[in-house]
Amino acid sequence: MALMPAPYIDIVVPDSTLPSTIGNFELYGSFFTPTMTVVFTSQTVNYFNFHNSNWITVNVTTGATEGLFSIVLNNGISRTFNNAYQVILGTILIPTASDWNSLVYADVTTNGTLKMQYSGLKAEGKLNTSFFTIPASGFFRFLWSYNKSPYHPTPIGASTNRRLYFKKVSDNSIFCYISIWISSASTCDVTAHYGDGTLIGYIGPASTYADTVFSLRRTGSLMQFFMNDTMKFIITDPSVEMKVEIDMLGLDIIGIKGIL
Repeated sequence: MALMPAPYIDIVVPDSTLPSTIGNFELYGSFFTPTMTVVFTSQTVNYFNFHNSNWITVNVTTGATEGLFSIVLNNGISRTFNNAYQVILGTILIPTASDWNSLVYADVTTNGTLKMQYSGLKAEGKLNTSFFTIPASGFFRFLWSYNKSPYHPTPIGASTNRRLYFKKVSDNSIFCYISIWISSASTCDVTAHYGDGTLIGYIGPASTYADTVFSLRRTGSLMQFFMNDTMKFIITDPSVEMKVEIDMLGLDIIGIKGIL
């Protein structure tokens, strides 16, 4: 007798929530069953409702600890989805199409994404400062992930057309930027640089792309780059308001969110 394939998650809605709360998550995917087990790591699953083999609703009580967590589904075959959701304290801002400007060859119809529209042409976009501005002081986080674009799946090497910029609002100068080296069809390496090109440091490889969450954040008086929940290095805090701009060739930016 053939076994059903392992369950698969396409989308988790929402993909972030507050600590110490009770709420529902919608999981959309495939090969769900009424009797499968559902685990949200480090949280309490109260119950789940099976709607069909592509959709379940899960009621979860989150713990007090912030971070990125996994979801484990088992329909007879167990599968783990790393960094599938985030528990975080703050106001979570996810950009919609109206929160972008200066779009060039970019698809922003899916909330929290900037995707390539055409093969070989870089996607460009700027987040409206009225939607999200990094404050000159105090807590913030800006998060994103990379995903292979179907329009340009295997570009190799570095490119000045593959950057995420943090610019000063006052004079539009680049404070720092993230550069991506695509080393293979399945791996990209991510580095951070100051505006003059000086290397800040190597953040790390994104070998699983969408499973890897990058962030720039300020906690207390420290500004830091993170990969998932690992702090990679501390950088000089410019103590000025900053905005976000993206140029991207060969990859899509997904999971974009600001937290204040």
